[in-house]
Amino acid sequence: MGITERDRDRAAELRAWLTDGTAREIRERCGWSREMCAGLLDGVTAATIMKWELGRSVPYAKNAARYHRLLSDLRKLPEVPRNPSFGNRGAQRAEVER
Repeated sequence: MGITERDRDRAAELRAWLTDGTAREIRERCGWSREMCAGLLDGVTAATIMKWELGRSVPYAKNAARYHRLLSDLRKLPEVPRNPSFGNRGAQRAEVER
């Protein structure tokens, strides 16, 4: 099965998000790790997502469209509060320490 026109558009937008850092910003704002995202994208590893975010590789259109859909869903979630001593997942870790 080929890629749809809509998925081509999603892939193009994701590539722009990867270039300007928006993709990583969305993921981190919600407290999601690369591992968590990769777990929902069959055949994609956390290392692959890292390479995409760092500009070391470009996702194929199908994977780009799938990651775009995931990030679009994450954008709808509330932001996870940050704890400066723990980074993005600080709020979660600080809660565990109590």
